[in-house]
Amino acid sequence: GKSSIVSTLAYDDSVKISATPGETTQVREFPLKLDGKTLYQLFDTPGFQDPGRVLKWLKQHETTSSMHAETLQQFIHTFRDDEAFSDEIKLLQPVMNGACIVYVVDGSKPYSEEYEAEMEILRWSGQPSMALINKIGSEDYIFQWKAALNQHFKMVREFNPLQITFEAKTELLDALSHLNSEWTKQLKSAIDILKQDHQQRLDASARIIAENIYRSLEYKLTFTLSAKQSDREEKAAYAEKYLNHLIGFEQQMQTEIEKRWGHNRLKRSGDSGIFEELELFSQESRELFGLSKRSLILVGSVSGAAIGGSAGLTLAPTALFDGGATMALSTTLLAAGGGILGAISAARGAEKYLNISTLGSLLNRRKLQIGPMQDPNFPFILLSRSIQHAVIIANRSHALRDELQLALNSSEKLFDAAEKKRLAKLNVNFIKARKADESLDAYAALIKIKLAEKIS
Repeated sequence: GKSSIVSTLAYDDSVKISATPGETTQVREFPLKLDGKTLYQLFDTPGFQDPGRVLKWLKQHETTSSMHAETLQQFIHTFRDDEAFSDEIKLLQPVMNGACIVYVVDGSKPYSEEYEAEMEILRWSGQPSMALINKIGSEDYIFQWKAALNQHFKMVREFNPLQITFEAKTELLDALSHLNSEWTKQLKSAIDILKQDHQQRLDASARIIAENIYRSLEYKLTFTLSAKQSDREEKAAYAEKYLNHLIGFEQQMQTEIEKRWGHNRLKRSGDSGIFEELELFSQESRELFGLSKRSLILVGSVSGAAIGGSAGLTLAPTALFDGGATMALSTTLLAAGGGILGAISAARGAEKYLNISTLGSLLNRRKLQIGPMQDPNFPFILLSRSIQHAVIIANRSHALRDELQLALNSSEKLFDAAEKKRLAKLNVNFIKARKADESLDAYAALIKIKLAEKIS
């Protein structure tokens, strides 16, 4: 589990991790840098190859305890080109150059005397040391390990790099800062910088989500049709293009947030992102992330008339293509609670408001526009999905190499009644492109509160 811990503390998902012990054969350095400044540096080293032989040699050359470190240096010098001790040499060199020792064991395996040679060799270095128990399997031998490790290390802690919170990381760094008084000031400063950076990532994520909501709600696609072209087929093609652009906006936002949290190599089952199986406009996504009918009536009283006007919404009938099959797109408009609710049955079971209007005509050519999106539930679906994605990414350990897993939470549960009304008003501002800066700030502030509640 060494490489997993290095990956976690270095915020680096490029660290090679294997389920097979002993896969690390070379020393790799992983500096944690922020704004060009190195806060600390981690070394991922091989494990011991033959600790029994090493300890036997050391004891044969032992004089006094005060000379242990010097004897260890002598061993490194003597066997630095000997393949039989190549792993030990690689492991011990950074230690003898002043690095702290973090000794990692698997708490799901029984303790054995064979590990005592390793611990004794490390003790000879005289360097500050900590032992971490990483329970990988289902068996539990942590009590055995603690009893043994406490005999050799100044500090012993349980540590799961795959389920680690930001707070637990800073607590570990704080513990390390007390092992060596010369490190205290630097590591305390590193912790403060990491906390500031954590808040900046929260701020940035909230802003990225708010800007994507704004871009998606105000987006309009214009196109021109000639009198000879089929309205039905051409409108269907442009409608599909319009919807694909909105999906593309969401995917761009996801990528930006992933990079913001240092996840650059996420494993995906395809190219559609974390919500691949719950497409943005699918009925499943609507049910899992959107508002209930009751809440839609509530927000409709705020947003419906402002979006559609008191006379209602005029949507032109069109069609969508799905795998070569044409499906009719029809519109049903209902007035409820002063707001307007609509349902459109379309390809892939989607429900959406497509505001297709004619902007003008000249010489047998008509200029048309699709958008902005009129569905009052769409921004809530998009917002809830965006927050869920950001929370998953921010809480994800850099040591994880599995595929992203969904965490579902609907807008219904995510926001209270007052927040839903507030968001509905801001959604109207986005659609009508008014008070952009003020609305973006308010939107981002509300999103940050939700992120802070869920990001540990």
